[in-house]
Amino acid sequence: MSDPQTGSPSSGYHAASAADEEPAKSTTPKAPRASKKPQLLTPESIASDDVNDADDSRPPIPMAFKPISFAKPTAIQIDRDGIRKPGGTPEAKSTGRGRSLSLIKKAAGSLYRYRRLKDDEVRVLIVKAGASNDPLNATLLTLNDNHIENGSYKYAALSYNWGEDKTENSIIIQDDIGSAPITSIQALVDGAMGAKGLGAKRLLITPNLSDALKRLRQEDQPLLIWVDALCINQNDEVEKQEQVKKMDLIYRNAYNVCIWLGSDDPKNPISDMAMTFIPQVIEPSRHRALLHDSAYLPQWAIYRDFMKWVVYTSNSLDIICRHWALPERQTKTPTTPRLVELPSYIQLVDNSAFGRGAEVFDGRNAGDSFVGRPGDNIYHASGSGREQKFPQVKFPNISKKIDAATQDENETAAPVGGPPVNHDMSLVVTGVCMGKVSFRNQPFADGVIPKECLEKLGWSFDWHATSVESVPEQLWQTLVAEKGPNGTAMPHFYRRACQHCLVNLTRNGHINIESLLQESENGSYVMDYLERVKAVTWDRSFIEACPLKTIYPKSSDGSRDKLVGLGPPKTRRGDLIVVIYGCSVPVILRPMQRDANDIQGYEFIGEAYIYGKMDGEAIEDNFDEQKFRLI
Repeated sequence: MSDPQTGSPSSGYHAASAADEEPAKSTTPKAPRASKKPQLLTPESIASDDVNDADDSRPPIPMAFKPISFAKPTAIQIDRDGIRKPGGTPEAKSTGRGRSLSLIKKAAGSLYRYRRLKDDEVRVLIVKAGASNDPLNATLLTLNDNHIENGSYKYAALSYNWGEDKTENSIIIQDDIGSAPITSIQALVDGAMGAKGLGAKRLLITPNLSDALKRLRQEDQPLLIWVDALCINQNDEVEKQEQVKKMDLIYRNAYNVCIWLGSDDPKNPISDMAMTFIPQVIEPSRHRALLHDSAYLPQWAIYRDFMKWVVYTSNSLDIICRHWALPERQTKTPTTPRLVELPSYIQLVDNSAFGRGAEVFDGRNAGDSFVGRPGDNIYHASGSGREQKFPQVKFPNISKKIDAATQDENETAAPVGGPPVNHDMSLVVTGVCMGKVSFRNQPFADGVIPKECLEKLGWSFDWHATSVESVPEQLWQTLVAEKGPNGTAMPHFYRRACQHCLVNLTRNGHINIESLLQESENGSYVMDYLERVKAVTWDRSFIEACPLKTIYPKSSDGSRDKLVGLGPPKTRRGDLIVVIYGCSVPVILRPMQRDANDIQGYEFIGEAYIYGKMDGEAIEDNFDEQKFRLI
């Protein structure tokens, strides 16, 4: 786990996260899809929140704000000792330091005065670096709505309970982002004697907000964060109404949404109940009791109300409270902990090629498909919207022949020009070729995912390891074809479920689905995940391919990152992975040739799933367009 103050390993602090996902930008988003880099802030690109409306001076901002990880995914102990809650120690308070803080408040002078925001502007708070007990120093900056929507600036957002406490704490708002934080009386004196004066005012905040900002503040870098109490002028009703309308936009585009439950408070048991309950939610062995025992109803109510609002509007959710942590989540679509039904393109296990046990004697059913129902595509490999590529069908012009055939017998028929139409039963299609298959394994047999495939998906097997810290995104997503119930985003618990599967590998490093299903509790999310993996991988081969373009980044060993996915069982090395315009999924084509330079056409082998290339990415990557003659 990481200390949010230093980013270094620490056993003293643990930030809690309601979701179970590593911070983005793994992305193992997919082979992670490209994300926009934080833009370097310059004097021309952004303005500070100036007190004087007539003054348009914009101080330089010599830094880029990078996303900060407040929490690290919780490791699963292979010996299943459970999650342990380290004890925290109260922060020591110095009487002399308390008097200094009081003097700093007085010396900072009058309260900060806001400048009215324009209709297309939003404030964000830059919390300057400092130690945990230092006074809070910050600068308010004004961003355009476009900066929020296009992800130019990576900021976090804070959600917390205002409570009934009085605003008896303060935060120092400095005009100049480059000025040093005010942490002592000497700093106040030096600032007041400077040529530009102190350039600092105060804003009053509640003790709860003060605790939250101090906990989130970093020691070595500034924190860019949106806090409603500070980023909205609470005394301006017009501005409040305008900014409240934008809260959905603000939370939805934040790279991280943190929920602060509060510091340790014996008088407020709600925080303790939530922190005690959340570890049980992510433990699959506890699911049956949690879902059926009425004694847990109060905890579920707190958990539901606690998560409901922010989960619907954010990409990530961190729960920050005291000295321990839970992992993050990635997807922003909430789901129930129980997988009810599979998407249309993946049949239920009972209806899949395995069939029910009694149906084995009557013959097995056909395998499932990635394509889905006609007109109801689950994937969009040919792109969508303006980037979508449609097939073009060319028909021979036979109108002249029809006219000639209907002429009066007494009329002299004019000769009909043009070559005759020959039908060789081939089909010419247009598309792009992403890569050539360089590896394929035998079709997955008996529900076993071999170690070799897991390693090619980013997993490193170590039988002597004591815990599983994290799971590569392309591993757990590829095994379920990157989809969740009803073709929606994958449930957030899939990553955690895969983590439990990796805890229970065989001695050879394989995932034995049948064995794990027998050991899993009925109705658990681990069982749901395994059933889906079983349906997706049955009678399919894992494939790896070399991309045909050099746009892909190089790995640490200097090689290009390869395409990975699932293909039909007849796939061979040398087959091509192609996106045919109009097709919702990639397909495998096999060149039919007499020699290396004489390709007669292509044989259609079947549909495929390619990680990170199922939603038009191949079209956006500008692969060379080609024509393929299918025979």
